[in-house]
This record gives sequence, C-alpha cells and structure tokens, in this order.
Amino acid sequence: MDHEFDLLKSPFSYDVETVADELEMELIDLQADNALKSSFEKKPLIKFYESLHSEKIKNVKEFARKMFVLFASTYICEQTFSSMKINKSKNRSLLTDSNPLAVFRISTSSFEPEVNNVVDACSRLHQSH
Repeated sequence: MDHEFDLLKSPFSYDVETVADELEMELIDLQADNALKSSFEKKPLIKFYESLHSEKIKNVKEFARKMFVLFASTYICEQTFSSMKINKSKNRSLLTDSNPLAVFRISTSSFEPEVNNVVDACSRLHQSH
C-alpha cells in the first residue's frame, strides 16, 4: 500500500516498471508530458488529478480517485466514532434506539441548516393571547 501512496504523491519520479500493467503506458505518457509536469508543480495534488484528461490518462486518474476516496471514507468513520464516544459518556442515559441513528446522521452530514430563515419565519408568527 505504501508504494501506491508514493505513486499518488510523486507520479513523475515513480519507477514505471513497478506499476500495474494498465497504468504503465499511461504513466510513461504522463512523465513525458512537460505541460503536465508543470501543472503538477503548480497545483495542489487533488486539483492536478482532477485536471487530467480522462481519455488520455483514464487509468491513472481512476487510480487517484480510488486513493483519494480512502481518505474521505476514513474521515467519516473517525468523525462518527468520535461523536458516539462523546454521546457514550455524559449522554448515555438519554440514548434510545432511535437516537444513535439521528446522531450518526447529524455527525456525518454536510447539511447546513438555514438558521436565519427559521428565525425569520418564527418572528413573523403572531400568537394571540
């Protein structure tokens, strides 16, 4: 697995003879392209791989995509475990069967509530006395 991370972070200096057959020719083409090398030096790693022409170097781009997904899924798992650890301590007695699912959903969601809209909607409500 370490050699795959080395390939991901340094595709221009990686030994072509040690890669999988489906990557070998594409990696040779990649290393021979000075414009791509310049792009690699100027851009962040993920932006560089996003900019690769998908037909010309599709297997290298797919390899990078799979490697980057490892980081994202690991982050979500760690985030979930951390939130459950917090709930396990002081809020343990409040957990019911439905609460852990809600905690998982909230802790791993990228949903941003529109608090201002909710507050505005509440302030427009006039309750009679």
